[in-house]
Amino acid sequence: MNKYLFLLLGFLLLTGCTEKKAAPPKPNGTAKEIMVEDYFPQENKTYVYRGEGNEYAAFSEFFYQRTDSYLPSIVENGGTRILKIYKLTDEGIYQVYNRPEFYDEEIPPLAELEKEFNPIPLLIKPLQAEKTFNGFTIVQTNAELLLPIGEVKNVVIIEQQDEENKTIVRKYWAPGLGMVKQEFVSSEKNTEEFSVTSELEKIH
Repeated sequence: MNKYLFLLLGFLLLTGCTEKKAAPPKPNGTAKEIMVEDYFPQENKTYVYRGEGNEYAAFSEFFYQRTDSYLPSIVENGGTRILKIYKLTDEGIYQVYNRPEFYDEEIPPLAELEKEFNPIPLLIKPLQAEKTFNGFTIVQTNAELLLPIGEVKNVVIIEQQDEENKTIVRKYWAPGLGMVKQEFVSSEKNTEEFSVTSELEKIH
């Protein structure tokens, strides 16, 4: 299983008590009526993901106050602490900054980091099946999922297949929430299928 460590770390970076689980916001209309900005994460919230298949699959992500089109966050997965910055544009949602091993108490001003920005598309309009970007393909736009946080609808599913390594990465985006699930599946010939899954459990 160690042979998948490098692939898993890349997957998780481009991502790691019992309470009454909060119901997610109810989306209005159909997927065609929902704009890509409706899939942007909520600010000033901590997203907690339940994980299976790997010690880093469970993680939390705290989203700071949005500044113009930028939304900084801190991801903690038990192995590292990652500073991320997202950007919402007319075209879609991008990750523009990703720094693992970030342990400062305060995040730097965005102006100081801007020269290091490297936009990576995460979800691009139009939200239509077969739309491709950054190696991903939109495979569904109106899925329904039952997650630990509750039932979500109008979910956009994007998928990236690596034929050479026999792996698949899927990410699930829900309106009013952002990314609610991600999974990594390896199905190399003559080996048992191996998967790592992270699902949104609560928001507080």
